[in-house]
Parts: sequence; structure tokens; C-alpha cells
Amino acid sequence: MRVLSAVLGAVVLLPLAAVAVILAGIRFRIRPILDVVRRFNRDVTNPRAVHSAGSPDSTRTVVRHVGRRSGKAYETPVDAFATDRSTLLIALPYGPDTDWVRNVRAAGTVELLRQGETLTASEPRTVATADVLSEIPPGAQRTLRLFGVEQCLELRVA
Repeated sequence: MRVLSAVLGAVVLLPLAAVAVILAGIRFRIRPILDVVRRFNRDVTNPRAVHSAGSPDSTRTVVRHVGRRSGKAYETPVDAFATDRSTLLIALPYGPDTDWVRNVRAAGTVELLRQGETLTASEPRTVATADVLSEIPPGAQRTLRLFGVEQCLELRVA
């Protein structure tokens, strides 16, 4: 019985410990953990999310961007929040130096697929999350605080 109890305890505790490590890694910007999470999202989560993102019933938006050096077209699913200032805010949990953000900033304009509609956005700029928090839905605000997301990408929608 003790062995079974120990095994069940491990089955419960190991996933909880993994979630705690991931949460701490993202929140405190621990580079090796961030890199693992980013690669997992790029290779596993994002390809699946891109299929439903941008559809009329999805909360996700697809950012269509072109590589700065490769010229290759990419699609990155993100959570974008519309403001009443004709802008979209995209949380940057990995910071402003990810490839897709650098591609958008270099191009100065980007195509978005949002709720079944194709939009063009321009004037990308990084803003402090604290400065725009009131324009983000309350549930997303809690998530951004939990993960310590300090910056957002602001895009002006045409």
C-alpha cells in the first residue's frame, strides 16, 4: 500500500513541479527554461494553434510576417487585444527580442488574421504592460501579472 501511495504521490507531484518550474522560468526570465518553452511552443503548440487562430470564433490572432534575412513567410499565433484607440496590443511573454517581433518591427507593417478578417497593421512599438493594462481584459490582466509579462507590442490597425 505504501508503494502505491508513493507512486500516486509522484504522479501528482511531478506534473505540479513541472508547471511550477515553467511558471517560475517565464516569470523570472530564466533563459534555459524560456528557451525550452519557446521551442516547444514553436514546434508543437503554434502549428496546432495556427489552424484555428484567426477563425471567427477564435480569440487568437495570426501574425503573418516575413523573415528579415530569409525572406521566408511565417505565421505566428498570438493573443491580441483590441483597444478603443484603433490599436491592437499583443503580450510579449518572451520579451521584445523574439524573431517574429523583430521581423514585424523591421518591416514596419504586418498582416493579421483576426476573427476571420484580414487586417493590416503598422507602426509597431513596444510599450510597457503597466501603461496599457487598463485596455486589456481582466482575465488576461491576471495572466500577464502571473507570468510577469512586462511588455506588449502595440500595432495601429488600418
